[in-house]
Amino acid sequence: MRTEELLSDLESSLEFNHEKRRDIYSELTRLHPNNEEYRESLSFHSEKVIERRQQAVRQENIESQFSSWDGSHRNLERLIKSSMNDPDSYDHVETTFTDNGDHLRVLTKFRGRNAFGGVVLDSVEAKVAINGQILEVIDNR
Repeated sequence: MRTEELLSDLESSLEFNHEKRRDIYSELTRLHPNNEEYRESLSFHSEKVIERRQQAVRQENIESQFSSWDGSHRNLERLIKSSMNDPDSYDHVETTFTDNGDHLRVLTKFRGRNAFGGVVLDSVEAKVAINGQILEVIDNR
């Protein structure tokens, strides 16, 4: 009787929720430990739940690297300021990034004073690890 209820829950579920299906297949597997279909479905949905959690953690790691105030990449901004003639003149213009899977490519545009006192627009592009560490400066214009 409980098996019928669980199977009905699976069929009536319009939303493809891996956690809910994992829980249902977990109970079905407990009730019918020799049912290969239930075990395979449990394994599939369990893997999907883990993948989604890993994606969420990864996204949080990426988002935490950027300022919520102006969108600048915190570590890249520190690196830029450390190499500027007048770090106090740093003025963030725009930061964009591309997610390349194992790293990010971050492009920051900014203004600052040059050695002659003039304000210039400059940019730096860097390869950045998912944890925020600057791996390589690719271009400094």
